[in-house]
Amino acid sequence: MSNDAPNEPQLPPTPPAPPAYGAPATPPAYGAPVPQGYGQPQYGYIQPKNGVATASMWLGIIAIACILIAFGLVMSVAGMILSGGYGAAIGLVGFAGILMLASGLLGLLAVILGHVGISRKYNGLGKAKAIVGLILGYIVVALWIWSIINNAINGGGSSMDFNF
Repeated sequence: MSNDAPNEPQLPPTPPAPPAYGAPATPPAYGAPVPQGYGQPQYGYIQPKNGVATASMWLGIIAIACILIAFGLVMSVAGMILSGGYGAAIGLVGFAGILMLASGLLGLLAVILGHVGISRKYNGLGKAKAIVGLILGYIVVALWIWSIINNAINGGGSSMDFNF
């Protein structure tokens, strides 16, 4: 009789101990599957990012905030003019104009960077951010053009009639 009992289960070989802290990890053997480790990228691997798409999204968000603040200031100026407060209204009109200019330029940048972000080949990374930047940028640019045309038609706001 031999010492090996055929009915005993065979235990798998134990894996080697992990390397000490700071020691470089040894790569797996050729053809062996690479362990994924809870979806975290492996050491030395830098995940590509589409920074242009992220910039487009943030520029679109800032541009839409600027244009909404500018429209709110214009509405408050209209209320001040109706109530007779002309002094404070003049300062707010200038600030609203600066915000409108800034929002238009930021919207144009969001549109340009959004198109660049979509055209980059990052396997779809950042495409949603680029699309958000494009949509917000086009909304801001449309509102900006509408306000320029509206001011040109109304003579820069000097002929606005506030009698409701």
